[in-house]
Amino acid sequence: ADIGLAMGIQGTEVAKENSDIIIIDDNFSSVVK
Repeated sequence: ADIGLAMGIQGTEVAKENSDIIIIDDNFSSVVK
């Protein structure tokens, strides 16, 4: 499966609009498995 990720703080608006998941605090450890 293809999933697009974007960083919420440092990511551009274009990246956020086209991603499936936005990591709000830019911390990959906050993503739950």
